[in-house]
Amino acid sequence: MQWRASRGEGREATTELREVVSAILYVARTGIAWRYLPHDFPPHTTVYGYIKEWERDGTAEEIHDTLRD
Repeated sequence: MQWRASRGEGREATTELREVVSAILYVARTGIAWRYLPHDFPPHTTVYGYIKEWERDGTAEEIHDTLRD
């Protein structure tokens, strides 16, 4: 699944959401800084951009609540 940016950029996303989530979980598990993400993942700026947007719009909290329930 790919995600289309909602900021009016009009571009199709080229990053797979599965890879973004995997990278976020990797950072959470290992405690590394975003910039030290292995090159197997999307660029750290892309991953960080997704998580910051999800935190801003409430998506991260909704995911957390759903998983906790």
